Amino acid sequence: MAIICLEGPSAVGKSSTARRLAEKQGAFVVAETGSLFPRPEGAEPGSVAEQRWFWSCNVKRWQIATEQERHYPLVVLDGDPLKLWYDWIYGIDPATWREAVMFYRHQIQAHAIGFPDTYYVLIAKTEDLRTQKAQDSIRRRRNFEKHLALIEPQKRLFCALNTAFPRSVTFIQATSLEETLGTILEASKTRNDDDRYSLSRWNFLVRWMEQNPVS
Repeated sequence: MAIICLEGPSAVGKSSTARRLAEKQGAFVVAETGSLFPRPEGAEPGSVAEQRWFWSCNVKRWQIATEQERHYPLVVLDGDPLKLWYDWIYGIDPATWREAVMFYRHQIQAHAIGFPDTYYVLIAKTEDLRTQKAQDSIRRRRNFEKHLALIEPQKRLFCALNTAFPRSVTFIQATSLEETLGTILEASKTRNDDDRYSLSRWNFLVRWMEQNPVS
């Protein structure tokens, strides 16, 4: 059994890849927060209340993943449950940053949230992402241009993570859905046995982000 996570920019094909893994491999997909949980009243975009709601939803997503792992050969997280890097890229006030760091640390210690066995980070050219967005008649992708700014810093972060913890990340050039699927299935034959609840990995990520500001 394994829990994997698909990451990468908007329109790169994370959700499509997750759906195909469900269809072809019988995987269980844990969707993004916005697709799973209604936003509560008072959690206005950009507010601390929204941040706290988002953190708690990530804990719930991880718990869904570990529960379903008992019943499915593969569980796919559509998006990282430990998404502190989003705040690192786009900025967050220092007090809320410290609160987020401690929230996740306590949750990891309690085994209420953890690291997927492997991150699969999908990569594509910006012009290809824009083409894919234009052809998508289902999703609006309101913050598409904003999310393009995460590509390079996210890649640097996951490269650093993979250097410190080898085999924790696999990068995939998302040229076609079938090629992406084949790479994931081949890589998944070798499971990463690192501790899902590793505080050393969490501490490494926090230190790295603090020492490598985006701007």
